Formats: sequence, structure tokens, C-alpha cells
Amino acid sequence: MSSKTHGPFDTTKLLLGAAPVNPLSVVDAHAFLAASGPHALAPLFEGCANRCHCRYWHFVGTKNEWLEKCAFRPEENANELSAAIGAEADDGHGLVALSDGIPVGWLKVAPRASVPKLRNQGVYKRLELANEGVWVVVCLLVAEEGRRQGVARALIGAVDDYVRRRRGHTIEALPRVEDRELHAEEAFAGPWVLYRDAGFEEVAGERPYSVFRKRL
Repeated sequence: MSSKTHGPFDTTKLLLGAAPVNPLSVVDAHAFLAASGPHALAPLFEGCANRCHCRYWHFVGTKNEWLEKCAFRPEENANELSAAIGAEADDGHGLVALSDGIPVGWLKVAPRASVPKLRNQGVYKRLELANEGVWVVVCLLVAEEGRRQGVARALIGAVDDYVRRRRGHTIEALPRVEDRELHAEEAFAGPWVLYRDAGFEEVAGERPYSVFRKRL
């Protein structure tokens, strides 16, 4: 699926790393797609070679079926994400970081009850984690040229207000905690130090699979 088919953006800026990351703004994903078109986020995922389009947590099927879908039908993931955001469904909440109108970052946050798959993960399954009023940051994606330039920090800094406006009282995050620098695919929830700096506390789990929590 070519990124050139999506929306009004000059996606060569994003793919070639020419998009500046300042000034930076963070907006509600629903408002962004409403203003920019249903496929406006696709270039960000494609520019990062990410075929998941943040649908893993909502996929029902085997591991092989998931891998096949990502390999051969990534447009289905993209369309599912767009539809969920447009409907303001529980599986379509998120924030978008923009630079010069171009999406350079995405943070997915969801009510814990809407991601039951998370509770079935071996490393978290035995933990007693509440659902009511709890939202979880499950994915954070930053375009390569936006990394180490404050994009992830801006997204994490904006999530408090986003959840509070939806009557959530607690935010949790599941970043991988390692002393070494992680590869991008390992840091799919964002750098753990940014959550610490934003007031999250490490409350459960065993490293590297810790649970960070912030009460609003």
C-alpha cells in the first residue's frame, strides 16, 4: 500500500526525514482525522515500516494469522484504526503529535477493559490490575526523524488531560525497562524514563516488564 495514496500530506517529507519537529503540537486523534481525512495517519505508520497500525491488542486469532495479516493485508489494519478513531470507539483513542501539520508521533491509550488481550499476556496475567477508571498507554510511535527531539515526551505529557476529560482516574503504562538502549520495536510503549519524569511510579511487575502508574 503506497503512502502516496493517503491524504493531503507531502509524505516524502516524512519518509525522507525532511519534516521539522518544531514547533510541535499534540492533538486528539479524532479531531485530527476529522480535519485531515480518514487516512491522514497512514503515512506515519508506513514511514516507520509499521504494518500493525496499532491493531495487535484488538486482533482475535493465532500468532500466525496475525503475522499473515500484517505481511499481506496491512491496509486492513489501517482501515480498522481509522474507523475506530472516527467512531471514537474504545479501541480508537489516541493522541497525534504534529510538526508543520505533518504527523510525527502517535500515542494509543485505551480503557483497560477494552484490551482484555493485555491481561492474558504471561508477564501481566498474574498481576491484580484494576479495570474501572483505568486507562493504559499501550503504544507510542515516533517517526525516525522526530526521535530524541521531544515528540514522545510531548505525547506522554498530554495524556493526563486526555484521560481526565474522559473521567479516568488512573493511567498505566507498560514500557520495557532496560539499562541498555532499546531497539525501536522493543520500545513500542515508549522510553520508561519519560514516564518516570512525567510522574508515573513503578508499581508492579518484574523488570523488564514493569507496570508504571499515575493517579490523576
